[in-house]
Amino acid sequence: MMAVIPLQPTKLTLGGGPTELGWNPLINPPTKHDVSSILVLATGSNGGGISIYWGQNGNEGTLADTCTTGNYEYVNIAFLATFGNGQTPMINLAGHCDTYSNGCTRLSSDIKSCQAKGVKVILSIGGGTGSYSLASSDDARQVATYLWNNFLGGTSSSRPLGPAILDGIDFEIEGGTGEYWDELAKYLSGYSKKGKKVYLTAAPQCPFPDAWIGNALKTGLFDYVWVQFYNNPHCQYSSVDIANLEDAWKQWTSDILATNIFLGLSAAPDAVGSGFIPVNDLTSKVLPAIKNSSKYGGVMLWSKYYDDQIITNCFMVEADTCKPSGKLRGKKPPPGKCNKGHDSDCCQEGKFYNTYTCSPPVSSHTKATLTLNGFGPKEDGGGPCECDNNYHKDSELIVALSTGWFNKKKRCMNYINIHGNEKTVKAKVVDECDSTMGCDDEHDYQPPCANNIVDASDAVWDALGPNNMAFKLKVSAPFICMMVLVLASCSNGGGISIYWGQNGNEGTLADTCATGNYEYVNIAFLATFGNGQTPMINLAGHCDPYSNGCTGLSSDIKSCQAKGVKVILSIGGGAGSYSLASSDDARQVATYLWNNFLGGTSSSRPLGPAILDGIDFDIEGGTGEYWDELAKYLSGYSKKGKKVFLTAAPQCPFPDAWIGNALKTGLFDYVWVQFYNNPPCQYSSADIANLEDAWKQWTSDIPATNIFLGLPAAPDAAGSGFIPVNDLTSKVLPAIKNSSKYGGVMLWSKYYDDQSGYSSSIKSHV
Repeated sequence: MMAVIPLQPTKLTLGGGPTELGWNPLINPPTKHDVSSILVLATGSNGGGISIYWGQNGNEGTLADTCTTGNYEYVNIAFLATFGNGQTPMINLAGHCDTYSNGCTRLSSDIKSCQAKGVKVILSIGGGTGSYSLASSDDARQVATYLWNNFLGGTSSSRPLGPAILDGIDFEIEGGTGEYWDELAKYLSGYSKKGKKVYLTAAPQCPFPDAWIGNALKTGLFDYVWVQFYNNPHCQYSSVDIANLEDAWKQWTSDILATNIFLGLSAAPDAVGSGFIPVNDLTSKVLPAIKNSSKYGGVMLWSKYYDDQIITNCFMVEADTCKPSGKLRGKKPPPGKCNKGHDSDCCQEGKFYNTYTCSPPVSSHTKATLTLNGFGPKEDGGGPCECDNNYHKDSELIVALSTGWFNKKKRCMNYINIHGNEKTVKAKVVDECDSTMGCDDEHDYQPPCANNIVDASDAVWDALGPNNMAFKLKVSAPFICMMVLVLASCSNGGGISIYWGQNGNEGTLADTCATGNYEYVNIAFLATFGNGQTPMINLAGHCDPYSNGCTGLSSDIKSCQAKGVKVILSIGGGAGSYSLASSDDARQVATYLWNNFLGGTSSSRPLGPAILDGIDFDIEGGTGEYWDELAKYLSGYSKKGKKVFLTAAPQCPFPDAWIGNALKTGLFDYVWVQFYNNPPCQYSSADIANLEDAWKQWTSDIPATNIFLGLPAAPDAAGSGFIPVNDLTSKVLPAIKNSSKYGGVMLWSKYYDDQSGYSSSIKSHV
């Protein structure tokens, strides 16, 4: 059974016609309830507990605060990332403390505080990006001795976390070889004979058996095993089918000796590449299917940082990118004015209200606030609707949008997809919710609308939930989160991705983002890397990387990101010098990318200190080997805090000759398929069949959830495959946009888009 936390509705009023009754979580946020809070009751009824990873983000609160929540039975301190094979062991706790100056010894009091609350505190060794391996049985013995003396019941003059004695060791092994981990488990288990039990836990991947610690798990020495059912499409949850997860769960619970198996999940969509399970799906579908196992132990979550964010982010509109344009002083309504239908607010004398000429940037997933409005005569919506000067029935699926999103009637009679309560409703835009004016006769003496409102009819609300007013007036906090909407950038939610960097006459990066046409900008290219080569970025005439002349782009990158545009480094290209010689080469390239363009540190970052959003694989040469390894290593860095988005630009013949295997990993967030320079699968004015057939294969056969139609932005941009605007909007897009995986359109390139105006012509149709 799940707890229902009542939330009092906040009355809001919209000027310019539509009025509302709804909840504005930015003004009156609900009590914070994260995924773990919801799961405490959902898992607890059958004896399950929650395990959490802490330590890889300095913004996730202290260890003591983590235990004080009461949500977790086990906390894994992550990670001892360097050890074995003669290396000096080193713990890495991201921004929490500096191990080099013994700054982590103060955690001892936090550890003891957690243990006093009955929480087991465990040291996790390994991680997705560590440097570790075991060279021999004796090496395993030495590592066990080090762990015993420095974190467990032994003694050492330099214990990294101070004198507190941890409860055990977690094997989070995702690299190196599979050898001697069973030996390490045996040596550690032997220390239990010295007094306090040493708990052993493990976090294998869900494909069975685990490639690294499969043999270790056969020893039967592990007390708790939290299997990672994410970043593994073949055995993780799918909203379409629970069978893959359920089959894998049955194999894990029947074929290993541990008595407590946990369902390992991501605590938020951005925490991992794939595998996030919405709370409603978890509690209504997944847990009921697995909890009947006698080995069910509970749920493991990655990580505390993301567990903190899940509800906060649900309510976070990009407010900083759309600030108030002014203030309006309220006036008391004359007698008989201000319709209070749906409990709408009326202006208060002397009160100041913010006004807005903008709304938050629209991307493929823009958060908004759902409110309730009447669109008929004499209802709280006021006069006829702006789009057609007509009244409408409350039984119609219709909405009004805040002024910025209404965009001077440009969205009139278009559709938006509204996602809430695990349901989707398509509604037509018929009116404006005026964010610029209010508190006068024209606006029925109601305050200006907020800047992020989707003001919906009764029919929309009924389609998203039970058909009764109680549902609209009183819902639980978790459900409010689901009511934060996804506002599509156009009728079917597509965005535009652009490549920038290969022509000095295409304008600056900041100017590119300022157009408002693009949701994603790929900086092209890091054209030299791998196989022992010194990595080198090539941005044509924009700047000279040899003289550090490209570091000035840092401010442009930050400007783009402030507008909600994801800025991604594209590696490869059609004329680069690149390849990967081995898995270790892939690891080294990933490390270079992390330290020089992503969240790591380096004294010579080519684009300056700005942190890019991800890496794009535009691989068109070399061999097809080890790109999957590079994707895995890069994806692992998401565990260090900010998510690393992975994108790819394969050719449309399926499967792609170079990155076909990499795409099978399911780690890519966006895939912009190049439907040009490939006649067998590109558009022909005589026949759309080739493109349509290829599109269906791409959207059905790879795990990515956002597939883009990659096109040249002008006839001269490619050898073949340009689609005229009229053909694209009247023939091609209608044929492909019904796919649930449709993400939008990718264009090559900004220079050619400037020449043709292609993105401006198609944006409202994408």
